[in-house]
Amino acid sequence: MIPTDTIDKLAACFASLSELGAQLTESEWKTPTDCPGWTVQDNLSHLIGIERVLNGLPGTSHRAPASAHVKNPIGEANENEIDSRRGLSGAEV
Repeated sequence: MIPTDTIDKLAACFASLSELGAQLTESEWKTPTDCPGWTVQDNLSHLIGIERVLNGLPGTSHRAPASAHVKNPIGEANENEIDSRRGLSGAEV
């Protein structure tokens, strides 16, 4: 059983990410980060992909084009999830 305080902390974390995202302009969402090939939006999309899997939802059937920064199967799965949302605006993600 998951302690309720853990669930509360996770909910607060998600709420803070939503609040932060609401403050960003589309240009800020598209800002490159230290993660090769990823923008601010891609980093949030990565968290969404992880949470979907942890909640038992299926991974995307989308296949991202090959990228030099993808080095292994986990990276490929991450890139597929992220790329499936790249056509969305930051606010939509």
